[in-house]
Amino acid sequence: MTAIRLLLVALVLSGCASGVDLDEPRRLLGREGDIRVDAQMFGERINPGSLVTLTYEIQNFRATPIAFSDVVAASDFDPESRTITVTLGAEVPGTPPPRLEVIGAGEKKTFTAGARMNFLIADRGELSLYPQSLRVKVNFLSDIEPFGELIGPEQRGSANPGLSERLFEVWVENIESVTTNSVPISWGRSSRTRSQQSRPIRP
Repeated sequence: MTAIRLLLVALVLSGCASGVDLDEPRRLLGREGDIRVDAQMFGERINPGSLVTLTYEIQNFRATPIAFSDVVAASDFDPESRTITVTLGAEVPGTPPPRLEVIGAGEKKTFTAGARMNFLIADRGELSLYPQSLRVKVNFLSDIEPFGELIGPEQRGSANPGLSERLFEVWVENIESVTTNSVPISWGRSSRTRSQQSRPIRP
């Protein structure tokens, strides 16, 4: 019995480590069109050029499967809202075409991603509009039937310019997205900017 209990505890702990912490107060949540995104960002302070790590779950409440392109995350910054948006699944067919993960009806899958904070922010001293919050946007394909050639391990990484060109338009037509709420962050300014702002103002 002891061995069985230890095995059950190990399975529970491994599941918690790979998923989103449901008790995390700074979770990122979004639901649109019967697709739910539940994400967690590790750490509150973000530095320019740093890598932000995310764990996120995509849950499909639809009666039909969807597909998600598990590729490198992109990030951009909107100075008006002072919000960083990390976009997942943004890639469209290129050479080679991106790989697809199918999320079946009623299924939930967990992914991890790293987003590099490599956007530019104009340095205007005290008037600089630094990021104050972060959100996640997940793109997915609502109809997987046209993309059967991209599904399956044997199809991944194969260069096929003709296939990429043929799928480009239908890919764009089938893209939907879910955007989460924003969570506050602390933006780490460069040492040069901090030193300039800390200098006394001379008459």
